[in-house]
Amino acid sequence: KSKRKPQTAAHEGHTELFKIILDKLSENNFTAEEISKEDFDKVLDSYPQVKRTIESTSNQMSEMDKEKENNSSLTKLPSVHITKKDTNEDSYFEGYSNSTGDIEYGSLLTKNGHYYKGNLSNYQFNGKGLYISPNGDYYLGDWENGESKGKGELVLQNGTKYVGDFVSNMKNGTGKENNEDGSVY
Repeated sequence: KSKRKPQTAAHEGHTELFKIILDKLSENNFTAEEISKEDFDKVLDSYPQVKRTIESTSNQMSEMDKEKENNSSLTKLPSVHITKKDTNEDSYFEGYSNSTGDIEYGSLLTKNGHYYKGNLSNYQFNGKGLYISPNGDYYLGDWENGESKGKGELVLQNGTKYVGDFVSNMKNGTGKENNEDGSVY
């Protein structure tokens, strides 16, 4: 006979919260299963450009990470493998939710190598966040309803870097662009 450890009240609360999130995903045409942190990291390892960009922006993201870890109103969620039912698209997620099961912050990696880490609202990028394309190009800045909007930094693999205003995923307003040939706009 194996002895099972009794669940603590905190674990039971975590389990109930996870069930709420799974129900919300199901309502939005997704299925989800819990995976280990190691499995999440293995998937991330298969995208070296994305992983290098995450490492190069880690200082900028560490303040947000610490803020979420120290926020007692948020609950750390288990890592999950998510599949969209109608297209079988795979994604991997780990993050934090509030007491009603709404996801507020996390890391999302799609099977084709798109990565996002930051604030979320209604399953969309909202607030501060980092998006990395499969080739390593990235945008770090403000998001609203799933689009880059506000102040941000766009860095392309060819060396071009733009820091400034964005609206609807486009450079728009005041900003400065440094190109690979040394030209500045």
